[in-house]
Amino acid sequence: MSITGRCNCSSINVTIPTPEGSVVCYCTNCQRTSAGLCSINYILDTSSAKFDDPKDLLKSYKDSDTKSGNVITRKFCSNCGWYVDSFFP
Repeated sequence: MSITGRCNCSSINVTIPTPEGSVVCYCTNCQRTSAGLCSINYILDTSSAKFDDPKDLLKSYKDSDTKSGNVITRKFCSNCGWYVDSFFP
C-alpha cells in the first residue's frame, strides 16, 4: 500500500510506501520548517519515494545549520513553496 500527496499548486506529486514508523522532532530547524512546535517525520527508505515533477519545479538546498552537525537536504516546490521532503545523507 502507498500514500500519494501533492504540493499546493499540483505541480509535484510524491508517492511513498506506507511508513513503518515516525519521529517527532522539536529542533529549531524542524519548528521553522513546519511553522509549529514540531515536525512529524516518517521513517522510510529514501529510494522508495517517487516524485512526479513534469515542470521541473522540485528544488533542494543543504541545511547545515543544525545542532547535530548533520546536513539535511530539504526539498520544496519552487512555485508554491510547499515543503516536500528532507533527507539525511
